[in-house]
Amino acid sequence: MIPPEQLVTRIEQGDTVAEHQLVVQYQRGLMLALSRKSSIDVAEDVCQETWRVVLENIRAGKVREPERLAAYVVQTGRNQLLMHFRKYPAHTGAPHEADSDLTTDETPETQLRHQRLRTAIGALLNELPQERDRELLRRFYLQEQEKGEICKSLTLTERHFHRVLHRARQRFRELWEQTEMHW
Repeated sequence: MIPPEQLVTRIEQGDTVAEHQLVVQYQRGLMLALSRKSSIDVAEDVCQETWRVVLENIRAGKVREPERLAAYVVQTGRNQLLMHFRKYPAHTGAPHEADSDLTTDETPETQLRHQRLRTAIGALLNELPQERDRELLRRFYLQEQEKGEICKSLTLTERHFHRVLHRARQRFRELWEQTEMHW
């Protein structure tokens, strides 16, 4: 895994191998973020546009914080997804807002891809060392339980819930980045 600062520098210098490595390193995280808010087919389409925008901006020297490259890629993807939903609201069956549920008119192939992704995420969740992190992330993201229900069963206040969720996501992200090349 090449450090993000080094990737950015090499891409700015015109290194096409570094461009390929960028996509290899961050593709899984981007697809995870996009497929959470859309069908896999839409996520794959938006992914292509995201890489075009990200690479253009890196080549032009517009990435100001190379150490936060992963966050930049994902946020660019989310922005592209919102633009996609606004441009094709009727054709995608996707919601107008990116934080709505997944579409219900998915093909069997798309449903299978979603199930495989959930299985992979579930397996990675099992590697988290803290049980509360595993339970909170699984219930909130995979089982899509309501925040109030989770707070009640884990005896958390709403404010504490957000802090615990934030820390659990950070630990999951670190684990994801460590194992990303092995998937």
